[in-house]
Amino acid sequence: AIAIRSAEDLEELEKHNRYLQVINETSRVISRGGIENKQDVLEAILTQAAALVQLPKGAKVTLAAFQMVMPDGTHIRLEAVIPQAAANRLKVGDVRSLDKIAGKIGVSGQAVVERKTIIVDDVTEDKNYVEINRATRSEIDVPLVDGGKVLGSCGV
Repeated sequence: AIAIRSAEDLEELEKHNRYLQVINETSRVISRGGIENKQDVLEAILTQAAALVQLPKGAKVTLAAFQMVMPDGTHIRLEAVIPQAAANRLKVGDVRSLDKIAGKIGVSGQAVVERKTIIVDDVTEDKNYVEINRATRSEIDVPLVDGGKVLGSCGV
């Protein structure tokens, strides 16, 4: 029982350490580039978020992206993606509708519209999934919320 508790404590400490490393790396990027260097800051945050995702052995993160809600509230705009080369048909600045009637809104759009984290274990079976990278097998999108207002989503 003591060994199990020690292993659980160690796992929790390692998780907390990874979290602190992400904060440290992100703060270094912000300090180095300032707020004017928004693209580098967003890409650094995505890189760190991708590093924190716990994956099954042999799996790897193929893409991570920030999408922000446009002022009209009916569209989202891609603000950052890593690696850019993995986003076959997508580039920073692309805008998509959040209108389900107009077509698929994607998992990121679903996270924004439903205001909750969406986890898709198998993207080939999800009706909202929009293929961006053929290597993607699963996806998690987290809405970015400030004061009750959804600003966008972060997807890995």
